[in-house]
Amino acid sequence: SQLEVAAPAGAASASTTVTGLTNGEPVTFTVVAVNEAGESPKSAQTPAVRPAGLPGAPTAVSATPGSHQAVLTWHAPSSDGGAEIVEYIVTASSSEIPPTRVPATSLAATIRGLMNDDPVCFTVAAVNHVGAGRASEASEMVTPVGPPATAPGAPSSVSASAKDGAALVKWQAPAETGGAVVTGYIVTASPGGATAEINDGPDATEVVVAGLQNGASYTFTVKAVNRAGVSAESTASNNVRPAGPPQPPVAVT
Repeated sequence: SQLEVAAPAGAASASTTVTGLTNGEPVTFTVVAVNEAGESPKSAQTPAVRPAGLPGAPTAVSATPGSHQAVLTWHAPSSDGGAEIVEYIVTASSSEIPPTRVPATSLAATIRGLMNDDPVCFTVAAVNHVGAGRASEASEMVTPVGPPATAPGAPSSVSASAKDGAALVKWQAPAETGGAVVTGYIVTASPGGATAEINDGPDATEVVVAGLQNGASYTFTVKAVNRAGVSAESTASNNVRPAGPPQPPVAVT
């Protein structure tokens, strides 16, 4: 088909933008000059060019979790925008995972460096020479999981300091996590068995144990918890004796 476009005259060289073309279909151009006497012969024909836009979104993105990784597959977009797709960009829902670039010859990728027990999903965008197209719908949420976990090792370096009717207990996280994230700790006072639980992850390594009797002597042990179970008790802390403020003097003369 032939499309005529009028361009303003008057300059030694001129240009114009031709719209209404179909992306992906090659097109050539000729130019004629026009004055009051008529039209010039056509110019030489330009080399063929192929208009293009951004590619469409990939479809059917699927993720299969492994240990610290996920394997993704997807389908190519129904439209390449009129230009060859040169790569895909895989983006994880976690901002800590950098985007992964995948050659256009592949419709799969293994995304490594994921945190076990941390759910994540993915989107994929196709790229041609114009740029990156719209991202796909997100994959299902998956959770990387390592080999079967065991209970963690016992915490270490347990220490205690006295407070009024309570004690501040501190410890170090276990060196052996059992292959799973430590999710919390259980602190137990002896005697009496008063406990305090904390479920803020492996780095939350201190807690106040309340409900203690001022003047009594206590030690404390700590257990670590992960998804597989509870560790053995730590070695007991030092002895502490909770105490409140002294009573005011009486019968002052």
